[in-house]
Amino acid sequence: MRGGGEKSPPLSWVLKNHPIPPQFKYTPVAIYSRESDPSEFLSIYESEIEVAHGNDNTKAKVVHLALDGIARSWYFNLLSNSIYSWEQLCEVFVLNFRGIYEELKTQQDLFGIR
Repeated sequence: MRGGGEKSPPLSWVLKNHPIPPQFKYTPVAIYSRESDPSEFLSIYESEIEVAHGNDNTKAKVVHLALDGIARSWYFNLLSNSIYSWEQLCEVFVLNFRGIYEELKTQQDLFGIR
């Protein structure tokens, strides 16, 4: 545990110790708090990191800056050293939040009702 009672981030030693590219300049725009589609958020977030000259390790290291409320709490309550890649983090993120997000229904959804 860190000072102030906060748990350690869930990132593995390799992710934690991989340097952020020196040219990386990020100002979070997309913030996720569970009201939006988690896959859509990740797509926007990934684009923001890439435009800011970050890579997959950078995405994993700074994602907590783009989370709010219950999403940030979820992240900091993952087991320490349990995330080994950006892809794994995306997978557990979507699995956790896809059931909370209510997708808008389309006309196609209505046609599919039997």
